[in-house]
Amino acid sequence: MSESVFEIVGKIIVYVGACVAIAYGFFIFLGKKWIENQFQRRLESYKHEKNKEIENLKYQINLLLSRVTKIHDKEFAVLPEAWNKLYDALELISWFTSPFQQYPDFDNLSEDELSYLVNSCPLKEFQKKELLESKKKTQYYSDTIFWINLAKSQDVYSAFHNFITRNRIFLSPDLREKFMEVDGILWDSLLKKEIGKDAKDSKMAIEAYRDIKNRVTPIIADIETLVQKRLRYDEAM
Repeated sequence: MSESVFEIVGKIIVYVGACVAIAYGFFIFLGKKWIENQFQRRLESYKHEKNKEIENLKYQINLLLSRVTKIHDKEFAVLPEAWNKLYDALELISWFTSPFQQYPDFDNLSEDELSYLVNSCPLKEFQKKELLESKKKTQYYSDTIFWINLAKSQDVYSAFHNFITRNRIFLSPDLREKFMEVDGILWDSLLKKEIGKDAKDSKMAIEAYRDIKNRVTPIIADIETLVQKRLRYDEAM
């Protein structure tokens, strides 16, 4: 007996339902794979962008560290030289401004002694001639040698001043302040010594010396401590 219409329809419905189920399952599978692929692509893109950001950040950090290292290297080169120039200036200017200057007694020397000292002294040739012809040789020598020593003191001061001025950018603010403070005192002392000489004012000349001894000495101690700190002296011990 042939199948009834209802049985055929039922089989068709079952078949179609199965196909729909298969198609739906296949669609779900493809949809899931598509979503996973899209997610993976976006994830890789995100990772790539983040890696670029990280590499750029590393580059910026390394660039900054390189600049800082160069600045520190320059500072380590500047500090010892600044200290040496300061010490040279302080040593000579302290001696020059000292009121306890001693000179040979040119007026009471034998001819041989006078000839030897004059030939070996730092005066220029025309000054040596004037010294020998002077009736007050000791006074002439002390007056003349003053200006020679002043020029030497100004030269050594200028070497210190110019070095600090040109390299102040590489000094920490506290050190820069201390160096410039000493710079000002040394220059003022030289001016006082010169003006005191011109005005024959011994008090001003003595004040120039006292300024160095009383004002510069404590600052030098501060500079020494700060320099050792910047150079990490304790860590090198």
